[in-house]
Amino acid sequence: MAGMFTLLKWVLTGDVLRRVDTQIGAGGTLSLRLKRDRSSGVEYVVLALTGPGNYRYYPLELEEFDRFLAAAKDIRAAARSRVSPSTRGQIT
Repeated sequence: MAGMFTLLKWVLTGDVLRRVDTQIGAGGTLSLRLKRDRSSGVEYVVLALTGPGNYRYYPLELEEFDRFLAAAKDIRAAARSRVSPSTRGQIT
């Protein structure tokens, strides 16, 4: 795990290699940014949640991002297995 100052540096600096923004909620944006540290060449991901008057940034090492993706896929698979057209909107 990178140190606190390194994580702050990652959020504020670095070159953005790729960025994908997804609109969520009432005017919010979830942004995934693949970045590279200019001095070390280390690549990392910044997950940004922004909305009116609200900005949150979460820097992730690539291994942490991989674990996040695996968890998201697990949640999506669980949702698909529990929600069918006949049970949509019901908790099972």
